[in-house]
Amino acid sequence: MTSIEAVEKLNQIFRLTTLVTGDASRAKEIIFGVCNNGFEDVTEVTKEVLAILVQEHSKGLVEIIRKKVPNGYVEDVYQTVVTKVLSHGAKFEARNDAKFPTWLSKLAKNGSNDFCRTERMRSRQTSAKDV
Repeated sequence: MTSIEAVEKLNQIFRLTTLVTGDASRAKEIIFGVCNNGFEDVTEVTKEVLAILVQEHSKGLVEIIRKKVPNGYVEDVYQTVVTKVLSHGAKFEARNDAKFPTWLSKLAKNGSNDFCRTERMRSRQTSAKDV
């Protein structure tokens, strides 16, 4: 990655963080905190910033997941959601007043639905084998 690409990426991270937090000062604080912790690669900085932003919303995400998923699997679904955020979060763009927390909520709901669908399919396969 060239230095120009790195600067563009950091600007993108700053815009995303400002958008999510609603506060440019808070965005700078998060990004500088990550950079001061020894993260030099822009990709690593992005993932770490996203991890901080997800952590700030974790309680709400867990509550959404808990509504559909049995207790023993809530953490697994939560980790799947976090993995998706870290993989795709840098591409997030607010559209039509959709905010980052709304996007996180949608990922949590979709992750919960995916889990339930998979469990139903697994249950049907097990039932079919028993017949």
